[in-house]
Amino acid sequence: DRWKIKIDREVIPTEGPTDFIPTSEVDATTDSISTSEADATTESSEVDTTTDSNKGTDSIPKDDQCQFQACIGGDYCSGGYTTGATCIDGYCRCQNNPNRNDCTCLAKSNGCNIEIDAESSAGVPTFEGHPQTTYSCVNAVENINSHYNVHIIANYEGDGHHGFRIHNTGTTYVDISVSGNGTVPIVLLFASYEPVNWILSITSGVVIDRVLLSSYYLDKSAVTTNSEVTNFEELSWSGSGYGSDTGGGNTLQLLQDMSERFGPVASFSGSYRADRWKIKIEREVIPTEGPTDFIPTSEVDATTDSISTHKGTESIPKGSPSETTFAVVVVSTTAMAGVVLTLVIAFGAVIVCVFSSKRKGRSRDPTPKL
Repeated sequence: DRWKIKIDREVIPTEGPTDFIPTSEVDATTDSISTSEADATTESSEVDTTTDSNKGTDSIPKDDQCQFQACIGGDYCSGGYTTGATCIDGYCRCQNNPNRNDCTCLAKSNGCNIEIDAESSAGVPTFEGHPQTTYSCVNAVENINSHYNVHIIANYEGDGHHGFRIHNTGTTYVDISVSGNGTVPIVLLFASYEPVNWILSITSGVVIDRVLLSSYYLDKSAVTTNSEVTNFEELSWSGSGYGSDTGGGNTLQLLQDMSERFGPVASFSGSYRADRWKIKIEREVIPTEGPTDFIPTSEVDATTDSISTHKGTESIPKGSPSETTFAVVVVSTTAMAGVVLTLVIAFGAVIVCVFSSKRKGRSRDPTPKL
């Protein structure tokens, strides 16, 4: 992540190579560069390592945004089977796709337009104390409905993934600060590919209406919180992403699924790797009508299930998908047993009838006919 370069200014003959004619002349009037004003004696720990990418893709000039992801091998775009990206002039583009940024191919859904390292991000990820690239969106208040205040925090992995096909459970600490006077129920979704134990520290006194957990390795993932949670739910894996979909994730599908169920997402905060997140949730006063075209497909169970830890399918509260699946299996098994028992009884009755008919025939005419 750092280079140290030594340049030896040799005395070069004034003529130079006789076959060389320069095509560019350096403007001698401007020799100082504002971004190189750091004292050369500054220690490496004091050097500002921020780059233009930290200003967010919204501040990158249009031409530079369209040179965001270079094509591989001339015409291949990583993740193109998900994003629909095609190679144009050496760079991957998602033209004519209303759900993807034309140049970056990042997801756009119901007002949530994913950006890179945007200053408006609700979350700040770190790994071993170092800032990580953030993929985020913060939706406008007018786009958020009055039913649910939905926030997504996503990693590809926590701190436990150490090699190819090694899927140890990592840990990600999440410090959530909640402020504002809004009363709309808060829904939090924690998504990852690798197994992660999400340890939440939430502003004291704040009740989280619903916590959802999604992971490819769901049975090895968990959520631990110090706050009261009304309902906990595990979601089956649907290829959800952390923002960038160049590696096989599908952030757009995740946003659309959550929007369909709860309404437009208030914020998305994603990073490839993070062992700590700092999330700020602003409880805005949302108009009671919300978007006029949205009807929620999910209603939160009002029964309180104050949780400390949820791991795998242990301690699943009433109404969760796991319990519902179990109930369906029990009902289906009982129904099947009933059908089998009915068939056995019917078959037995047929045998009895046939046997009785033969006996009656013999009693009516006991003498054999010649």
